[in-house]
Amino acid sequence: MEQRTTSRIRTVLLSVSLIVALAFIGHGLWRNWLWQQEVFGLVGYYGTVRAEHDFKNGQLRLFELDGEQQDDVSTGRSEGPFEIWNPQYLPVLGYPHRYATEQMVGFYNRRMRNMHAHPEQFPTSDDSPVVDDHP
Repeated sequence: MEQRTTSRIRTVLLSVSLIVALAFIGHGLWRNWLWQQEVFGLVGYYGTVRAEHDFKNGQLRLFELDGEQQDDVSTGRSEGPFEIWNPQYLPVLGYPHRYATEQMVGFYNRRMRNMHAHPEQFPTSDDSPVVDDHP
């Protein structure tokens, strides 16, 4: 009888431990998803606006992520009318920085290609000054 009670207690403790562990994992995944959604929106906006500024300034370029860079650096290559550049990227800053940089590159490149394909929708002769807000 005593062995049966001990077995039930162990089963209950293991079940509770499993539920608590799954709750912590779920909470971590949820928090990870939240920051990714926040970063996605912010760098999406940043990449899009930056591409618009470059296009209005007559600079046709695309970014590709290729190793550590202290600043944006031209690769010396081109793809059609676009110069290929490597964006500022510091691997020491970890996965969140890589995720943000990858998303910025994607948004920037999509916007730049779209503007180049439809230049009539994006006039470059604008009376307002164009400001490059990249540090």
